[in-house]
Amino acid sequence: MDKANWDRSGVQKKGLAHAVILEALWRLKNRGIDDAVLGVADSNEVARKLYESIGYRAIYKMHDYVKVL
Repeated sequence: MDKANWDRSGVQKKGLAHAVILEALWRLKNRGIDDAVLGVADSNEVARKLYESIGYRAIYKMHDYVKVL
């Protein structure tokens, strides 16, 4: 799917991602799950700020490699 064609303007900056993540974390906690781990590209500053605002903290950086064929 071509991400360039997605129109996110109607849903961005409304707190939806924040609410969905908090709901998911609440459900996990109620099922006895104590840790929730996720990955995000270091270049995705918007997502990193969102996760940090919820209480996530970076524990290490991963490196991705790609070779264009």
